[in-house]
Amino acid sequence: ASRPDARVGGEGDAETRRNAVVSLSRVCETVGMKKMNRESKSVGMNQQQVTQVFESFLLTLEDYNTDRRGDVGSWSRIAAMTGLETLTKIAVKSAFDHSSETLELNPVSSVLSGEANDVFIDNDIRNEFVFDKKLCVRVIGAFLKQMSEKLDAVRAHAGDCLARMVIEKE
Repeated sequence: ASRPDARVGGEGDAETRRNAVVSLSRVCETVGMKKMNRESKSVGMNQQQVTQVFESFLLTLEDYNTDRRGDVGSWSRIAAMTGLETLTKIAVKSAFDHSSETLELNPVSSVLSGEANDVFIDNDIRNEFVFDKKLCVRVIGAFLKQMSEKLDAVRAHAGDCLARMVIEKE
């Protein structure tokens, strides 16, 4: 989504990188994750695509480009944090939608507590579940790193996203 070394006309183009991340997040919201089967004509992102998007957002959190306007990489990082929050909720909700269980906790807590694992083992859909404990720890770590940045806007956005992921129940 965002390559910090990308150039447009020999110049770094922070707006294009940020807009690419925002667009990718919106595509994820629109398309979602759907179990593809022969009866259903609906199509959603598959496990490989979702994994690539998670990796893209996590890579974008390493964009520290600067120009005469300052830390323009922060624009992409803020958009990537929003995208990570959105994609996490989509991935966990999609997995629970394919089971008969309900989500008792919020998305992150359900993964960390093991509630999600119980649902997936019981319903044999674990192989379709993208947001596992390992990825959950990476995402939380990425938010915590952003919460230690110099820019107030970045720290505040990281804290807001993480709080919603940990506190809110979808």
